[in-house]
Amino acid sequence: MKIKFLFGFIIILFLSTCSDEAAGPPSDIPDIEFPMYYGTYLYNDAECGGADIQYATLDEDEITFFDYLGDECDDTVGCYATNTYELTELSQDTFLIVSEVGSSITNGEISLDGDSSITLTYEGNNGMVEHSWKKIKDEIYSFTPVCDQEYGYNKDIADIMVYAVSDNSLLLWKNYLHGGIWDLGSSVTPLEDGGYMVFGIFDGIEWGGCCYTFNYEIRDLIKLDSEGQVVWEKEIQISNDGFSDYYLNIGNSLFETSQGDLVFLAPGAPGNNKLMIIMIDSNGDIIWRKNYGDDDITYNSGNVEIIESDDGNL
Repeated sequence: MKIKFLFGFIIILFLSTCSDEAAGPPSDIPDIEFPMYYGTYLYNDAECGGADIQYATLDEDEITFFDYLGDECDDTVGCYATNTYELTELSQDTFLIVSEVGSSITNGEISLDGDSSITLTYEGNNGMVEHSWKKIKDEIYSFTPVCDQEYGYNKDIADIMVYAVSDNSLLLWKNYLHGGIWDLGSSVTPLEDGGYMVFGIFDGIEWGGCCYTFNYEIRDLIKLDSEGQVVWEKEIQISNDGFSDYYLNIGNSLFETSQGDLVFLAPGAPGNNKLMIIMIDSNGDIIWRKNYGDDDITYNSGNVEIIESDDGNL
Protein backbone atom coordinates (compact mmCIF):
# COMPACT_ATOMS: atom_id res chain seq x y z
CA MET A 1 0.00 0.00 0.00
CA LYS A 2 2.82 2.38 0.84
CA ILE A 3 4.64 1.49 -2.41
CA LYS A 4 1.54 2.34 -4.51
CA PHE A 5 1.12 5.67 -2.72
CA LEU A 6 4.78 6.59 -3.25
CA PHE A 7 4.58 5.64 -6.94
CA GLY A 8 1.49 7.79 -7.43
CA PHE A 9 3.19 10.73 -5.71
CA ILE A 10 6.21 10.44 -8.03
CA ILE A 11 3.95 10.47 -11.13
CA ILE A 12 2.10 13.60 -9.91
CA LEU A 13 5.39 15.34 -9.12
CA PHE A 14 6.73 14.44 -12.59
CA LEU A 15 3.63 15.78 -14.37
CA SER A 16 3.72 18.95 -12.32
CA THR A 17 7.39 19.51 -13.21
CA CYS A 18 6.74 18.91 -16.93
CA SER A 19 3.79 21.33 -16.88
CA ASP A 20 5.90 24.12 -15.35
CA GLU A 21 8.66 23.60 -17.91
CA ALA A 22 6.16 23.62 -20.82
CA ALA A 23 4.91 27.06 -19.73
CA GLY A 24 8.37 28.46 -20.55
CA PRO A 25 9.94 31.69 -19.30
CA PRO A 26 7.91 34.95 -19.09
CA SER A 27 7.45 36.77 -22.44
CA ASP A 28 9.78 39.68 -23.24
CA ILE A 29 7.06 41.38 -25.42
CA PRO A 30 5.77 44.44 -23.51
CA ASP A 31 2.07 45.29 -23.27
CA ILE A 32 1.09 48.01 -25.74
CA GLU A 33 0.02 51.18 -23.97
CA PHE A 34 -2.19 53.50 -25.97
CA PRO A 35 -2.68 57.21 -25.18
CA MET A 36 -5.64 57.90 -22.91
CA TYR A 37 -7.50 59.66 -25.75
CA TYR A 38 -7.24 56.64 -28.04
CA GLY A 39 -10.69 55.37 -28.99
CA THR A 40 -14.08 56.00 -30.63
CA TYR A 41 -16.28 59.06 -30.06
CA LEU A 42 -19.93 59.96 -30.71
CA TYR A 43 -20.88 63.41 -32.03
CA ASN A 44 -22.87 65.77 -29.79
CA ASP A 45 -25.34 67.18 -32.32
CA ALA A 46 -26.55 70.71 -31.49
CA GLU A 47 -27.61 71.80 -34.99
CA CYS A 48 -29.92 69.10 -36.37
CA GLY A 49 -31.94 68.42 -33.24
CA GLY A 50 -29.95 65.29 -32.37
CA ALA A 51 -30.57 63.69 -35.79
CA ASP A 52 -27.01 64.03 -37.11
CA ILE A 53 -25.23 60.68 -36.62
CA GLN A 54 -21.45 61.09 -36.66
CA TYR A 55 -18.50 59.28 -35.10
CA ALA A 56 -14.79 60.00 -34.79
CA THR A 57 -11.87 57.68 -34.14
CA LEU A 58 -8.69 59.08 -32.66
CA ASP A 59 -5.33 57.31 -32.51
CA GLU A 60 -1.73 58.43 -31.99
CA ASP A 61 -1.34 60.50 -35.15
CA GLU A 62 -4.63 60.92 -37.01
CA ILE A 63 -8.36 61.43 -36.61
CA THR A 64 -11.08 59.97 -38.85
CA PHE A 65 -14.62 61.35 -39.03
CA PHE A 66 -17.54 59.08 -40.01
CA ASP A 67 -20.72 60.92 -41.06
CA TYR A 68 -23.80 58.74 -41.69
CA LEU A 69 -25.59 60.24 -44.69
CA GLY A 70 -28.78 58.25 -44.17
CA ASP A 71 -29.92 60.08 -41.02
CA GLU A 72 -32.65 62.73 -40.88
CA CYS A 73 -30.09 65.53 -41.04
CA ASP A 74 -28.41 64.39 -44.28
CA ASP A 75 -31.17 62.18 -45.73
CA THR A 76 -29.09 61.29 -48.78
CA VAL A 77 -27.84 57.69 -48.88
CA GLY A 78 -27.28 54.87 -46.37
CA CYS A 79 -23.49 54.97 -46.07
CA TYR A 80 -20.74 56.70 -44.09
CA ALA A 81 -18.77 59.57 -45.59
CA THR A 82 -15.24 59.50 -44.16
CA ASN A 83 -12.52 62.11 -43.80
CA THR A 84 -9.10 61.40 -42.24
CA TYR A 85 -6.67 64.11 -41.09
CA GLU A 86 -3.14 63.84 -39.79
CA LEU A 87 -2.49 65.48 -36.42
CA THR A 88 0.43 67.52 -35.13
CA GLU A 89 0.79 67.80 -31.36
CA LEU A 90 0.77 71.39 -30.12
CA SER A 91 0.60 70.64 -26.40
CA GLN A 92 -0.32 67.80 -24.08
CA ASP A 93 -4.02 68.25 -24.77
CA THR A 94 -4.15 70.06 -28.14
CA PHE A 95 -3.53 68.87 -31.70
CA LEU A 96 -3.39 70.79 -34.97
CA ILE A 97 -5.32 69.27 -37.87
CA VAL A 98 -3.11 69.10 -40.96
CA SER A 99 -5.38 70.31 -43.77
CA GLU A 100 -4.87 69.70 -47.46
CA VAL A 101 -6.00 71.82 -50.41
CA GLY A 102 -9.77 71.64 -50.74
CA SER A 103 -10.23 70.39 -47.19
CA SER A 104 -13.50 71.25 -45.44
CA ILE A 105 -11.56 72.06 -42.25
CA THR A 106 -9.10 74.97 -42.19
CA ASN A 107 -7.10 76.12 -39.18
CA GLY A 108 -8.61 73.27 -37.20
CA GLU A 109 -7.58 72.14 -33.73
CA ILE A 110 -8.55 69.16 -31.56
CA SER A 111 -8.70 69.79 -27.81
CA LEU A 112 -8.82 66.92 -25.32
CA ASP A 113 -10.95 66.89 -22.20
CA GLY A 114 -9.09 64.15 -20.37
CA ASP A 115 -10.14 60.82 -21.88
CA SER A 116 -13.88 61.61 -21.97
CA SER A 117 -14.43 63.99 -24.90
CA ILE A 118 -12.80 65.96 -27.71
CA THR A 119 -13.62 69.38 -29.17
CA LEU A 120 -12.99 70.42 -32.77
CA THR A 121 -12.64 74.12 -33.63
CA TYR A 122 -12.05 75.59 -37.10
CA GLU A 123 -12.85 78.64 -39.23
CA GLY A 124 -16.32 78.80 -40.77
CA ASN A 125 -18.48 81.34 -42.59
CA ASN A 126 -19.79 82.71 -39.29
CA GLY A 127 -16.47 82.78 -37.41
CA MET A 128 -14.97 79.95 -35.41
CA VAL A 129 -17.00 76.74 -35.48
CA GLU A 130 -16.99 74.37 -32.51
CA HIS A 131 -18.16 70.73 -32.39
CA SER A 132 -17.68 68.12 -29.69
CA TRP A 133 -17.62 64.32 -29.45
CA LYS A 134 -18.08 62.12 -26.36
CA LYS A 135 -15.95 59.02 -25.95
CA ILE A 136 -17.90 55.76 -26.14
CA LYS A 137 -15.15 53.12 -26.53
CA ASP A 138 -11.45 52.78 -25.76
CA GLU A 139 -11.02 50.78 -28.98
CA ILE A 140 -10.91 51.99 -32.58
CA TYR A 141 -14.15 51.00 -34.29
CA SER A 142 -14.91 51.00 -38.00
CA PHE A 143 -18.26 51.92 -39.53
CA THR A 144 -19.71 50.43 -42.71
CA PRO A 145 -20.74 50.70 -45.42
CA VAL A 146 -18.36 53.48 -46.46
CA CYS A 147 -19.57 55.68 -49.32
CA ASP A 148 -17.84 54.93 -52.61
CA GLN A 149 -18.29 58.50 -53.88
CA GLU A 150 -18.51 62.05 -52.56
CA TYR A 151 -21.95 63.55 -52.01
CA GLY A 152 -21.01 67.11 -51.07
CA TYR A 153 -22.58 68.98 -48.17
CA ASN A 154 -25.97 67.43 -47.39
CA LYS A 155 -26.91 68.64 -43.91
CA ASP A 156 -30.23 70.33 -44.29
CA ILE A 157 -32.91 71.86 -42.11
CA ALA A 158 -34.02 74.86 -44.19
CA ASP A 159 -33.57 75.55 -47.91
CA ILE A 160 -34.26 78.69 -49.91
CA MET A 161 -37.49 78.05 -51.81
CA VAL A 162 -38.17 80.17 -54.89
CA TYR A 163 -41.46 79.91 -56.78
CA ALA A 164 -43.25 81.74 -59.57
CA VAL A 165 -46.99 82.15 -60.04
CA SER A 166 -49.04 83.46 -62.92
CA ASP A 167 -51.35 86.48 -62.84
CA ASN A 168 -54.11 84.01 -62.00
CA SER A 169 -52.12 82.64 -59.02
CA LEU A 170 -51.28 79.37 -60.74
CA LEU A 171 -47.95 77.83 -59.76
CA LEU A 172 -45.58 78.01 -62.72
CA TRP A 173 -42.47 76.48 -61.11
CA LYS A 174 -40.62 76.14 -57.80
CA ASN A 175 -37.07 75.33 -56.84
CA TYR A 176 -35.22 74.57 -53.61
CA LEU A 177 -31.73 76.03 -53.25
CA HIS A 178 -29.40 74.20 -50.87
CA GLY A 179 -25.93 75.00 -49.57
CA GLY A 180 -25.90 74.50 -45.78
CA ILE A 181 -27.96 73.49 -42.76
CA TRP A 182 -29.82 76.84 -42.69
CA ASP A 183 -30.13 78.35 -46.17
CA LEU A 184 -31.87 81.68 -45.94
CA GLY A 185 -33.14 83.82 -48.81
CA SER A 186 -34.25 87.42 -48.39
CA SER A 187 -34.81 88.83 -51.89
CA VAL A 188 -35.57 87.73 -55.42
CA THR A 189 -35.91 90.02 -58.44
CA PRO A 190 -36.78 89.51 -62.13
CA LEU A 191 -34.06 90.33 -64.67
CA GLU A 192 -34.20 91.91 -68.10
CA ASP A 193 -33.05 88.64 -69.71
CA GLY A 194 -36.09 86.78 -68.37
CA GLY A 195 -34.28 85.11 -65.48
CA TYR A 196 -34.15 85.89 -61.79
CA MET A 197 -31.56 86.76 -59.16
CA VAL A 198 -31.84 85.45 -55.60
CA PHE A 199 -30.04 87.10 -52.68
CA GLY A 200 -29.43 85.40 -49.32
CA ILE A 201 -26.92 83.30 -47.45
CA PHE A 202 -26.07 79.61 -47.39
CA ASP A 203 -25.36 78.08 -43.99
CA GLY A 204 -26.77 80.98 -42.01
CA ILE A 205 -28.08 81.08 -38.46
CA GLU A 206 -31.60 80.45 -37.22
CA TRP A 207 -32.49 82.25 -34.02
CA GLY A 208 -35.99 82.92 -32.71
CA GLY A 209 -37.48 81.47 -35.88
CA CYS A 210 -35.73 83.71 -38.38
CA CYS A 211 -32.71 84.43 -40.40
CA TYR A 212 -29.35 85.76 -39.31
CA THR A 213 -25.59 85.63 -39.67
CA PHE A 214 -22.57 86.88 -37.70
CA ASN A 215 -20.66 87.61 -40.89
CA TYR A 216 -20.57 91.18 -42.21
CA GLU A 217 -18.63 90.14 -45.29
CA ILE A 218 -20.20 87.19 -47.09
CA ARG A 219 -23.52 86.81 -48.91
CA ASP A 220 -24.71 84.51 -51.69
CA LEU A 221 -26.23 85.16 -55.11
CA ILE A 222 -28.05 82.58 -57.21
CA LYS A 223 -28.86 83.28 -60.88
CA LEU A 224 -31.92 81.40 -62.19
CA ASP A 225 -33.19 81.07 -65.75
CA SER A 226 -36.79 81.76 -66.79
CA GLU A 227 -37.84 78.27 -65.59
CA GLY A 228 -36.23 78.66 -62.18
CA GLN A 229 -33.22 76.42 -62.89
CA VAL A 230 -29.86 77.44 -61.43
CA VAL A 231 -27.52 79.10 -63.93
CA TRP A 232 -24.80 79.90 -61.39
CA GLU A 233 -24.22 80.40 -57.69
CA LYS A 234 -21.71 82.88 -56.32
CA GLU A 235 -20.43 83.83 -52.87
CA ILE A 236 -19.73 87.56 -52.83
CA GLN A 237 -17.75 89.66 -50.37
CA ILE A 238 -19.69 92.82 -49.59
CA SER A 239 -17.36 94.27 -46.92
CA ASN A 240 -14.11 93.78 -45.02
CA ASP A 241 -15.57 94.17 -41.53
CA GLY A 242 -15.15 90.62 -40.27
CA PHE A 243 -17.60 89.19 -37.75
CA SER A 244 -20.15 90.75 -35.45
CA ASP A 245 -20.92 90.06 -31.81
CA TYR A 246 -24.58 90.52 -32.70
CA TYR A 247 -27.05 88.62 -34.85
CA LEU A 248 -27.04 90.36 -38.23
CA ASN A 249 -29.87 90.50 -40.73
CA ILE A 250 -28.92 89.11 -44.12
CA GLY A 251 -30.00 92.10 -46.18
CA ASN A 252 -32.91 92.87 -48.50
CA SER A 253 -34.39 95.03 -51.26
CA LEU A 254 -32.54 93.51 -54.21
CA PHE A 255 -33.64 94.89 -57.61
CA GLU A 256 -32.30 95.47 -61.12
CA THR A 257 -31.77 99.09 -62.12
CA SER A 258 -32.61 100.61 -65.51
CA GLN A 259 -28.89 100.32 -66.34
CA GLY A 260 -28.91 96.53 -65.83
CA ASP A 261 -26.98 96.59 -62.54
CA LEU A 262 -28.36 95.29 -59.24
CA VAL A 263 -28.62 97.04 -55.87
CA PHE A 264 -29.40 95.74 -52.39
CA LEU A 265 -29.16 96.74 -48.72
CA ALA A 266 -27.32 95.06 -45.86
CA PRO A 267 -26.31 95.89 -42.27
CA GLY A 268 -22.83 97.37 -41.89
CA ALA A 269 -20.30 97.63 -39.08
CA PRO A 270 -20.05 98.56 -36.31
CA GLY A 271 -23.01 97.11 -34.43
CA ASN A 272 -25.91 95.49 -36.22
CA ASN A 273 -27.94 98.38 -37.63
CA LYS A 274 -25.77 100.62 -39.82
CA LEU A 275 -26.99 100.95 -43.39
CA MET A 276 -24.84 99.66 -46.25
CA ILE A 277 -25.76 99.95 -49.94
CA ILE A 278 -24.10 97.63 -52.47
CA MET A 279 -24.25 97.76 -56.28
CA ILE A 280 -23.18 94.75 -58.35
CA ASP A 281 -23.15 93.95 -62.04
CA SER A 282 -25.12 91.16 -63.71
CA ASN A 283 -22.27 88.70 -62.97
CA GLY A 284 -22.33 89.42 -59.24
CA ASP A 285 -19.14 91.49 -59.19
CA ILE A 286 -19.05 94.53 -56.88
CA ILE A 287 -19.29 97.92 -58.61
CA TRP A 288 -19.41 100.00 -55.44
CA ARG A 289 -20.48 99.83 -51.82
CA LYS A 290 -20.96 102.45 -49.14
CA ASN A 291 -21.49 102.26 -45.39
CA TYR A 292 -23.69 105.12 -44.18
CA GLY A 293 -22.96 104.51 -40.50
CA ASP A 294 -21.23 107.89 -40.10
CA ASP A 295 -24.35 109.60 -41.49
CA ASP A 296 -26.61 108.00 -38.87
CA ILE A 297 -28.72 106.36 -41.56
CA THR A 298 -29.80 103.05 -40.05
CA TYR A 299 -30.68 99.72 -41.54
CA ASN A 300 -33.58 99.59 -39.06
CA SER A 301 -33.61 95.77 -38.83
CA GLY A 302 -34.44 95.49 -42.52
CA ASN A 303 -37.48 97.75 -42.38
CA VAL A 304 -36.12 99.89 -45.19
CA GLU A 305 -36.22 99.73 -48.99
CA ILE A 306 -34.21 101.21 -51.83
CA ILE A 307 -35.84 102.19 -55.15
CA GLU A 308 -34.88 103.95 -58.37
CA SER A 309 -36.37 107.36 -59.05
CA ASP A 310 -37.54 108.57 -62.44
CA ASP A 311 -34.26 110.42 -63.00
CA GLY A 312 -32.19 107.25 -62.43
CA ASN A 313 -31.03 108.09 -58.91
CA LEU A 314 -31.44 105.74 -55.96
